[in-house]
Formats: sequence, C-alpha cells, structure tokens
Amino acid sequence: MSTKEYQKNWRKKNRLKCNEYQREWRIKNRDKCRERVKKYNLKNREYHKNYHVKNREKYILMGKKRRQKNKADAIKHLGGKCIRCGIKYNGANACIFQLHHKNPAEKKIKRDRASSVNGKLGKIEYTSWTIIKKELVLCDLLCANCHFIEHSEKY
Repeated sequence: MSTKEYQKNWRKKNRLKCNEYQREWRIKNRDKCRERVKKYNLKNREYHKNYHVKNREKYILMGKKRRQKNKADAIKHLGGKCIRCGIKYNGANACIFQLHHKNPAEKKIKRDRASSVNGKLGKIEYTSWTIIKKELVLCDLLCANCHFIEHSEKY
C-alpha cells in the first residue's frame, strides 16, 4: 500500500478527528483562511460568473423543483385539504392550493425578489424548511376559490 492510499484510508477511518482538527486550525488561523478565500475569489471570479451564465437554465430548473417540493411539503404539513370546502391534495393538484395568512402583518416570508433585509426573509426557494414551518403556523390552507372568497368578504 502506497503512502497516499494509507493516508486516504486513515482519513476515512478518522474522519471526525480530521474534521475537529481542521475546525480548530481554521479558528486559530482565521486571517490566513480569509486571505486564501480572497485570493481564490479574485482568481476565479470570471470562471464562476461565466459558469452561472452558461448554466442559467439548470439553476432556474433547480429553483422550480425546490419551490414545488416546498409547496407539496407545506400542503402535507397543513393537513392536505382546504379548511373551507375540504378538497383534498392528491399529489397532482398542488397548483390549486394557496396559503392564507391569518394576520398578514405577521408575514415574514415575502414572495418578491427582495433579499433578506431587516430580519425579513426574501424569496421562498432560498428559505430553509425549518423557517418555512415556522411561517406555516401563521397560515391556513385554502384552495384558490376559497382564498378568493376569503379576501373578497373583507371588502
């Protein structure tokens, strides 16, 4: 067995030790790490910029899939049916369900393109599931028709 293979196997067996050592080293050498990152970013800025431009469709598709998964999970989390008329979620009809905030003033996740500002969250596809679950406590699950009726009754 060569030295490289031995080292690789040792790292696999002692992964937790290695991770702890690396974490401690990064804490002690924070300035070195920052300088390394700055050099890397300056050197590879154009590459990363071009990569995202070339793979734009891939990133759009990934965001779409993440939104669809989050919506399906949210529907299941809220019981899987409209609280007014009782229509059930069947896996294919997610597009008819909407989240109705009981108190719109408490809304934290906005559906706009704004980034995180003043503690308010930006686009939902960049939001973690744990934060989405906290937001779901403030919401009711309604179908689109019932949601429209809910808002039209207020006027």
